[in-house]
Amino acid sequence: LPAASASVLAAACSNSLRRRCDPGSTLSISFTFSAEQPVELPAAGLPLVAPPGHMIRGMRPDEFAASLFASVMKPERPEPFRGEPFSVAHLVHTWSQLARHKVASARNQAATVELLRVLAEVVVVGDARKNPAVFEAFLEHGMMETLMGFARAPDTPAAHLVVAQVLQSLSIITQNVKTQSSLFFLLSNKQIDVLCKLSAHFERDEELLCNYITLLKALALSLDNTTVQFFVADGAFPLYTEAARFANSNDPLVVSAVRTIALSIYRLSDESVRRIVLGVSPHGFWRTLAQQHERHSTTLAKQLSLASAPAAFLTATAFQTAAAFQTAASRPREQALGRARLCVEDLLDSLFYANDVMASDSPILKFSVATELRPGRRPGSAVMEGTRGAGSSLRISL
Repeated sequence: LPAASASVLAAACSNSLRRRCDPGSTLSISFTFSAEQPVELPAAGLPLVAPPGHMIRGMRPDEFAASLFASVMKPERPEPFRGEPFSVAHLVHTWSQLARHKVASARNQAATVELLRVLAEVVVVGDARKNPAVFEAFLEHGMMETLMGFARAPDTPAAHLVVAQVLQSLSIITQNVKTQSSLFFLLSNKQIDVLCKLSAHFERDEELLCNYITLLKALALSLDNTTVQFFVADGAFPLYTEAARFANSNDPLVVSAVRTIALSIYRLSDESVRRIVLGVSPHGFWRTLAQQHERHSTTLAKQLSLASAPAAFLTATAFQTAAAFQTAASRPREQALGRARLCVEDLLDSLFYANDVMASDSPILKFSVATELRPGRRPGSAVMEGTRGAGSSLRISL
């Protein structure tokens, strides 16, 4: 094959593959042409020249490439299961297909996402039907290891949806498995502890971070004084510390989930766990909350001042009617009041959150939180007040 002709075909194949594969994918292709039937490749975009009856006669290079990869790059579909649904056989059938997808790609992305969804559904329904064999098969076949393999996939467009579905599936399983023994074995799995330490793998993507924090919240809500020991080792508590890293996230859903995680852990009655939590808390964790109180209060005062200030920069002569003047003059006031309402909501959320923490029955936790909220002063002198709705009030004494 002449070098110029080969380069035309190679370029057509490359363009065709680029639309079907993830960046960084490699595929080796070898073309063999018979000496009895030589093929001449013209410039790109023109029909290929071949003897009568040849398979590529009259085709353009891009058409040839598309037909060549049409079957090879055809998206995969999950193999249907024809046995009893939500049984052990159904679970193993689903997992065996997942295990074949070592790397998420554009070709197997949709199938992998669907299989992950079905896997979680089979586990949850099997547990709801009081069939312990389903969850036992989930553990015996190392399905957690398979899920972790997908969770740690490289950052590619195809892997993004797969990783998001892995986190969602694990959250669904954690939230809906009710059998005590199944939940015990799930939380004691070492892969769960490994997953808690992967925050750096998800923090660059808002969607994945939200799914990751949701999973941590599901785990925290499932903890008791026995299962919490699975997450604490050598003075480290990644379930808590990794979640606390995002306490000041710009996403309100993430912040709300982090606070739920912290409250769930603070309410455990194991004093040794509480001491570990206080020992591994990020520096200034509660001081940051106090700074948020101050920032919300300052912003609230500023917005209320703007709302009450006269619109001196407006002159009635600039408007055709008095009504138009009144409308323009009231607009800044309404905007300032709107921002003030948001500040009040944020401030009350923080105050009620602090109140929930201080309502715990742990003296050491109360003292630590009070010290952080009032740095440099002795606890007992500060009073914070807030209201929520008519006739409802809040008072926190530190």
